[in-house]
This record gives sequence, C-alpha cells and structure tokens, in this order.
Amino acid sequence: SGTPEETVKKIQSILGWPATREQIHEAMQYVPDELIERISASGTPDEVRKKVQQYNDNGCTCPILYPMADDVKLMIDTFAQA
Repeated sequence: SGTPEETVKKIQSILGWPATREQIHEAMQYVPDELIERISASGTPDEVRKKVQQYNDNGCTCPILYPMADDVKLMIDTFAQA
C-alpha cells in the first residue's frame, strides 16, 4: 500500500479483532488520506462508481462492495444505476 511500516504498526496496535467502533475511531486519525484514496472507492456516488469502474478496467472481476455508512440502500441505488 506504500504506507510506512510505523503507521501500520500504530494502527494494528489500536485495533483488536473484531475491532470495536471506539478502536476504529481512534485508529482513523492515523490513516493517511492518500491510503484511503488508493485502496477504497469512497466519495460521492458518482466518484465511487468511477473508482469501481477503474478497478474493473484494471482486471478486478469481482469488487467487494461494502458500505461504511448505514445507508445500504444508497449503495444499492448507486450501482443499480450503472
């Protein structure tokens, strides 16, 4: 991912398995924005559709779509339009 090892270790030291909401919120402050942009499809519905299309264009045949927010219907509607 290109993330410095010390950053990865810091995040790992905070998170348990399964991670609690509190642990996730604490660890989030150490996750660089560049990493999120590199490994996830996040943003507006249009931005997410474009990013998933980039994954497909680069050979990903089965992207895993998992909403990080509570609005599952928005995710379904976003990809139903595609």
